[in-house]
Amino acid sequence: MTTDLFWTPAVGDLVQTRPSARVGVTAFDDHPMVVRAVDQLAGVELISCESTGPVTQHTDRNGRVRESHPRWTTFKTVDELFPAQP
Repeated sequence: MTTDLFWTPAVGDLVQTRPSARVGVTAFDDHPMVVRAVDQLAGVELISCESTGPVTQHTDRNGRVRESHPRWTTFKTVDELFPAQP
């Protein structure tokens, strides 16, 4: 995959954190994120990203398996992100 130097994520795009910008939170570092909003703050473009994983499963007291989908949000700049691999 070639890198586009002028790439900017749009709302709904899947993105990943660059290795140099990792923060140690599995949901933000190891799983793709969905772009929810793109805002300008003091001339800096901030991207609001929502996690897509990890999805966890647990069994309730009735024996049914339930999935839990986290919805954590983080704010990144364009230089901290790259497009997620399909």
